[in-house]
Amino acid sequence: RAEVHQAIVAACLVSKSVYDERDTKLLLAWHESSGTVDRSLLGLSKVKLIPSESQVLDALQLKMSRGTESLENGLQDLMEDVGRCCFAAPVVVQVTPSPNCWEWPEWKTQASWPTDPPIFLCINWPDALPGLGMATSLCTPVGSVAKIILTLQHWHNLGVLPATLTPRPSLPTRGEKELAEDLINLSPQPGKDVLLPTLVPFKCRVIGRVRMGHVLFAECGNAKVMCKEQRLGAAFHVVVNELRVGDTLYCIGYPGFEYNCEAVIFAHQILFIEPSNLPTNEEEVLFQDEDLLVLAKPAGKLAWEDSRHRHERGTALKVEADQLLLAPEVDVSGPAVYAMKPSVRTVGGTVDYAV
Repeated sequence: RAEVHQAIVAACLVSKSVYDERDTKLLLAWHESSGTVDRSLLGLSKVKLIPSESQVLDALQLKMSRGTESLENGLQDLMEDVGRCCFAAPVVVQVTPSPNCWEWPEWKTQASWPTDPPIFLCINWPDALPGLGMATSLCTPVGSVAKIILTLQHWHNLGVLPATLTPRPSLPTRGEKELAEDLINLSPQPGKDVLLPTLVPFKCRVIGRVRMGHVLFAECGNAKVMCKEQRLGAAFHVVVNELRVGDTLYCIGYPGFEYNCEAVIFAHQILFIEPSNLPTNEEEVLFQDEDLLVLAKPAGKLAWEDSRHRHERGTALKVEADQLLLAPEVDVSGPAVYAMKPSVRTVGGTVDYAV
């Protein structure tokens, strides 16, 4: 009881998210059964959950009473979960506590990106995981399960674990200039996609994104990256879920022109998505009172989120207002004006642009 309680508290209740709103998932395995625990455990109790042993284990008991599953099925569910946000398969690591392990892994760090390969850390599990095997091992100081988990999370937050277990290869540096050079001798054909037969690496900063069914265009200024589900497979859904305006996209694809005669990279493989350093949770407020709210809308973002864009991350401003009054077009930056309560009169305005 004490070991399970401490593991849940260390992994799920007091840990800080590494990126965005994600949390550590703890897969508990015993005999032929397993169960996955994360911060959603907090919502199972009718009272405010505190990290006391009785309350945590009561919540766990309630969760398990709703059903457990085999270890194989638990791992399969976990694989499907991480497959929605990562391009590569997980790295499986056997954690070995040792009294002779007094040093950290080699001191090198790597920033955690949302689409990095996930790391499965196996504690008190000496065997290979069903269907996954065991890729490598890692030494940690001897201690309780909770201490080991906290140590591993600390190494991960510092970037030590990603640099040690999932080192990032050299990234493409070719951008729009090199793409233009590739297309010098290729003639666009209105109403038809034309492309070169040679794959090239490509890097661009995303200033906008447009999804049309099974195709997503990442706009990069003078060029686009066409992400097509037919070409990318499961990676297409990762791009849809994870790519935000302001991120840097690394891919490999075919240079060409789309049917509108615009320069395009027809993506064949998405390598990485580097998250933007710009704040994503708060918008820049230019003015606010009890009636009006004015936000700074960057180019490539919608001023108002409709049903079509509700699941398109990063395409619309997050606004706690009743309605949009006035805003620039999606490709133009400028102030967006909102009403904080329902308007009972017609509102008009003029927007001037200096080019």
